[in-house]
Amino acid sequence: MQKNMKDEWTKELPTEKGEYWFYGYTNKHNIYPQDKEWYYMKVRKDSLGNIMYITEGSFIQESFMEGIFTKVKFPDIPEELK
Repeated sequence: MQKNMKDEWTKELPTEKGEYWFYGYTNKHNIYPQDKEWYYMKVRKDSLGNIMYITEGSFIQESFMEGIFTKVKFPDIPEELK
């Protein structure tokens, strides 16, 4: 994973917990052609330290994904709303 992903895209699967934009395929082995799509993806680790990729309420296997990732940028919360 690249050190600074704030404005960078990578083809490498994320290994750090966080939220990412993913553009690509979530089932590259599908026999029916599909278009690349945008996904909001959460990356988490389970109790054994295995990385989990979650999008649209589903777990996605690493071998099924093909595309690019970038870390989601969240805006700062205004002090008066904290």
